[in-house]
Amino acid sequence: MEMTKELVLLYFRNKSTFQEDRIVEEWLKSSPANTQQAMKWMDELSDEEEKLFLKVVLDGDDVWKKTIEEINLQSPENQDRQQDRTKSWIWTTYRHTHRYAAVLVSILMLAFAIYVYRIHSTVEVRTDFGKVTEVILPDGSSVILNGNSSLKYAYSWKEAPREVWLEGEAFFHVKRKADRSRFKVYLSDNKTIEVLGTEFNVSERALKSTIFLKSGKIMLHLADQTHQENIALKPGELVELEGDDVKLVVPKKVVNPEKYYGWTKNKWILDGTSLREMLVKLEENYDVHVDTENENMLDKRVSGSIPLSLNNADTLIADIANLFELKIIRENRKITLVTTE
Repeated sequence: MEMTKELVLLYFRNKSTFQEDRIVEEWLKSSPANTQQAMKWMDELSDEEEKLFLKVVLDGDDVWKKTIEEINLQSPENQDRQQDRTKSWIWTTYRHTHRYAAVLVSILMLAFAIYVYRIHSTVEVRTDFGKVTEVILPDGSSVILNGNSSLKYAYSWKEAPREVWLEGEAFFHVKRKADRSRFKVYLSDNKTIEVLGTEFNVSERALKSTIFLKSGKIMLHLADQTHQENIALKPGELVELEGDDVKLVVPKKVVNPEKYYGWTKNKWILDGTSLREMLVKLEENYDVHVDTENENMLDKRVSGSIPLSLNNADTLIADIANLFELKIIRENRKITLVTTE
C-alpha cells in the first residue's frame, strides 16, 4: 500500500483503522526518510492542530501518567465502567492499547523531532499560477503572496533576525516592534529592502522589479553602491528597476496606490495601462502567453479595473479583449488577440 499524506495525518489524529495504524507504524520505522516526509506533512497542519500536537510533546509526563491509568482501566472489572466514561482528549488520541508501549514512545520521539526540526528549519511557501495566498510570519506580520511567487523565512524568529527572501510579487504589512528591530526583504541581484514598520508592495519579476510604498518608511539597498545611493521611499512613491542591471533605476514617482496592490483585493486597477503591460502580468501570474495581431496593438492603453475573484485565466483574457475591443483567436494552444474590424 502506497503511503499518503492523508493516511499519515489520519493516524496522528487517531482516525485511522487498526490495520491502517499498523501500516503507518511500519512505514515510520522502516526508514529515516519516511520520518522526514512525515515531518514535512506535519508542517501543513493548521495552527490549532499544531498547538494540539505540540501540547502532546510538552506534556509528555502527563501523557504517560494518563496512559498508565488508561491501561489499568482495560482490566475486565473496569471494562463496563470504562465504556460509559467520557475520556479526555489525551485518552481519546491514544486510546489504542497497542500504541501504549514502544509505539507511543515512537510517536512522542517523532513529535519532539518535528518540534526541534521546525524550530531550526526554513519555511518556504510557493504559490501556483493564478493563486493568491496569505502568509502570517513569526512576528505576526502578514504577507499576501501573488501567483507564481515564493517566500522563504526562518520558522522561528526568537533568536533570528526578521528577514525573508522573495521571488515574484507580494504585499507586506510589517508589524512595528517595541525594540524597533528592522525587517528585511531580500530580492535578486543582492537588492535588499529594509523596513521599520509599514505596508508596501514588491514585484520581483524577470524583466522588471517594482517597489511601491503604501505607508511607513523603507530603504532600498542596491548591490553596487558605486554609482547608486540607497533609495529611501516615502508613502505613495514607486521605484522601478529594469533589466538585469540594477543601476538602471527609473526615477521615483508618485502613482495611483491601488494600481500596485489592487490584486490583493482580487482586482487589477488599470490607470493608463498598456496592453503590453497586461499581457506580461498575465504570463507572469497565470503562465499563459497571448500574442497580438501586430506590435502596434501592444502600446494601446486603457483605464478601469478587471475582477480577479475567479483566478481564471480564460475569463481574464476575455476581459482584456473586451477592454481593448479585440477578438480572441484560438488555434490549438496558441491564443492571439486581433482587431474586430
